[in-house]
Amino acid sequence: MTAQNAQGKAISYLASNWVKLVLYTEAGFLPIDNNAAKRAISPLRDRAQEAAGYRHP
Repeated sequence: MTAQNAQGKAISYLASNWVKLVLYTEAGFLPIDNNAAKRAISPLRDRAQEAAGYRHP
């Protein structure tokens, strides 16, 4: 993938989601990160990794 191609995809994504992005920024009360989602998924991920035999270094 070339830089122009990646940039074109990024601009296309931005253009297709512009209204949603504007609404998100105007809402003001929505969190800018997804830490709550990460914390909710983490135990499931950890169990799946343990079942697969993955060990944290």
